[in-house]
Amino acid sequence: MAEGQKQERIDLSLQQLAAARKATETVAALLEQKLHGYTEVLRPILLPAHPARSPGMHLGGDKGLSDLKDRYRTFAEKRLNLPKDFEPGWLDELGTKLEFRRWEYSHELETGNQKQVIQITSPARWLVYYGPGLHLAQAAAAFSNREEKNVTSLRQFLVNALAFAALVRRNGGLTALLHALHYRLEVIEYPLLHNLPVVVISAEIPSFLPPDDVIQTAIAFSGVPAFIEVLDLHAIEALRDPFKTDIAQALGVTP
Repeated sequence: MAEGQKQERIDLSLQQLAAARKATETVAALLEQKLHGYTEVLRPILLPAHPARSPGMHLGGDKGLSDLKDRYRTFAEKRLNLPKDFEPGWLDELGTKLEFRRWEYSHELETGNQKQVIQITSPARWLVYYGPGLHLAQAAAAFSNREEKNVTSLRQFLVNALAFAALVRRNGGLTALLHALHYRLEVIEYPLLHNLPVVVISAEIPSFLPPDDVIQTAIAFSGVPAFIEVLDLHAIEALRDPFKTDIAQALGVTP
């Protein structure tokens, strides 16, 4: 769903790709299962109860709430034609669960004189947002005016995204904790949502694409114009233990 992006390329044969894809599916499922378990433990922080009653704890006090109102007004009034006045009570309508969607983007295949745009999925990178409510694809369609807006649902999706991004930004401990578990937590601006800030979590295992001709052959077999990146499992050997690294640095030695 995101715009095209540059990705590392590693040469693979079709036979190697088949084995790599099977390993990728196995490891990606494990990484997602672990991430769900970690975020469930963090649920009281990530999904605060009644944030409208304690904005200081969750959003950074009056300034944080004021910043949230300003951000809301920018998107609502200038980009989405929604009511411009922010109601603090909307914070009590935040989602009750976390939704995870694997990162997707467009990629233009070039094979010979032919070009084809396909969808690429990252197996170990997730957009995370509050649910239930609009799914990401529905929100993207509404943001781009491709479908009629449900004003209430779109407004709450916007509030959810802004509040979740604000919560993550002000809780640096969340980033550090997930880093120790080999996940990267970040807030980025998402192009298909008019650069709305969204929360992204990635496992610290890189992924790559094989050459375009290999991808083209693979999608010709499947009949679906989509491809999943391959995890670079050799990179696992290079993973560092943050706990071990911190101790080594404290002792002034090379980890």
